[in-house]
Amino acid sequence: MQTLSAPAAVTRTSSEARLPRRLLAALPLLTALPRAARARPSGDEATAQRVFDEGRLSCAALFAQETKDGADTLGAGVVWDQTGHVVVSLQAVARALGLEQPAPSSGSDAPAARPVVRSLRVRLLDASTGSTLERPALLAGASAAHGLAVLRLLDCPQEALTPVPLAGGSDARVGQAAFAVGVASLSVGCVSGLGRALALPAGLLPGGALQTDAVVVSELAGAPLLDSSGRLLGLLLSPGKRGGSGLFFAVPVSTLAVVVPQLIAFGHTADA
Repeated sequence: MQTLSAPAAVTRTSSEARLPRRLLAALPLLTALPRAARARPSGDEATAQRVFDEGRLSCAALFAQETKDGADTLGAGVVWDQTGHVVVSLQAVARALGLEQPAPSSGSDAPAARPVVRSLRVRLLDASTGSTLERPALLAGASAAHGLAVLRLLDCPQEALTPVPLAGGSDARVGQAAFAVGVASLSVGCVSGLGRALALPAGLLPGGALQTDAVVVSELAGAPLLDSSGRLLGLLLSPGKRGGSGLFFAVPVSTLAVVVPQLIAFGHTADA
C-alpha cells in the first residue's frame, strides 16, 4: 500500500519572513510589473547629443584666481590646436588680465581699481582619460578690434587636447542648425543672420558677425558655435544687453581662421 506524503512546506527567506502578510501576498504582482522601456532619441535629439558629446571635448572653462575673492568664473573658450592654444572672448577675460579699465564709480573721476590676478586657469576634459584637467594659462595674443584673445596652456600634454574642427568659411547658411556647446551645457538654435553689424568696445567687428537664436548665457561667452557635424561656425561673444532681444552673436569662422594664427604668431593682428 502506497503511503502519501504530506506536501512539502514552503520555505521563506529570512527577509520574506519579516514582511507583512499583505505585502508578501502582493510580491508576485510586483515582480510582474513591466520594466521601463529604453528611450529611443529622435533624429534631432540624437544629433544634439552627438554634437554635445563630441564638441565638449574641445571646450574650456575659464577662471581667474584673485587675491581677494578666490576663483571667479569668466566664461568659456575653445581648444584651437594641440600645442595648447585656447581661443576666448576678449571681453570675458579683459578685466581680469588688466586689458581694460573698469568704468569709474559714480561721483568720482578716479578709475576703479583693477583686480589683482595671480593667474588665469583653464579647465577642460582630458581627451585621453575623460577626466577633468585644469591648467594655468598665459595670454598669447589679443585683438580688441575682433573681440578675441588667445591663451596658451602651460604643462598640458598634447594627447589631452581635442582641437575643434573648422567649418568652411562659406559653409554657414541662414536656417541651419547651430549648437552652443560648453563643457557641461548645450543650447540649440539656428543661424539667423550673416554679416551682421556688431559694435564692440573698439568699434564695429570687421566683416560682420554671425547671428544665432541659440541662447548664450555668460558662462558660454567664448564657447564654440557648432554645426550639426560638430564643426566650428563661430566663437560666441558675451551676450551683454543684446541678450534681452533673443539675438546672440559670434565671430564667424572665416574671421577666426585669419585672425587667430596671427595672434598665435605675433600676439596681435597684422594691421594692429
